[in-house]
Amino acid sequence: SKVLQRLTQVQKDASTFDVTDFSEGMIQMAEAKFSSNPAYANVTKKFQVMNGQDLRFADSTFSHIGCQFGIMFFPDRALGLSEMFRVLQPGGRAVIATWHDTDNLTLLDEFAAYLSLTDVAEGRAAMVTAMEACGEPEVFQQELAAVGFTDITVQKVENVFTLPNDEGLFLAFATNAAMKWAAGGVHNYPQWQEFLKTVGAKWINSEGRVALRF
Repeated sequence: SKVLQRLTQVQKDASTFDVTDFSEGMIQMAEAKFSSNPAYANVTKKFQVMNGQDLRFADSTFSHIGCQFGIMFFPDRALGLSEMFRVLQPGGRAVIATWHDTDNLTLLDEFAAYLSLTDVAEGRAAMVTAMEACGEPEVFQQELAAVGFTDITVQKVENVFTLPNDEGLFLAFATNAAMKWAAGGVHNYPQWQEFLKTVGAKWINSEGRVALRF
């Protein structure tokens, strides 16, 4: 939505926006957000569940690509970056954000403990390893250059994101292959709400949204 806000109407009319994610819940959230805002009613957009390491697009499809908090989930990050470069037009631009240190993991740890889940160590370890691997700017710059990207800038930033406390957010966790280890299944949404009203209340801000530092 922030990208669309920066475009002129002429640019919007001439563009098609493809939104993809590995998590079905995240795609549902995106569709709901766009469909509820009349400002985006006439924008051509498509929503698809898709593996970032196997993008179902032809070579040189896009002038711009954004990957927000996705690459740390790729078992083979080089393959995922190669796919982005493949579908990007010559002279196109890519903006990629990844986690290094995030409250997400702590929140999920606490919810898993609330559910008394015991089989979480493997999933948690995989997430920590992926985050650490994405954490060094120099290494990431080398990885981007290795697949063909040029004119690369890498920087660390810190921000607090506030997310809607609704079923869409929970499903984004529960249907994501890299995070569902802590959710215990899509049927646990009532328990998620109980958690956020009790021992997990510290994650809710004054506006009733989930606030996480990234």
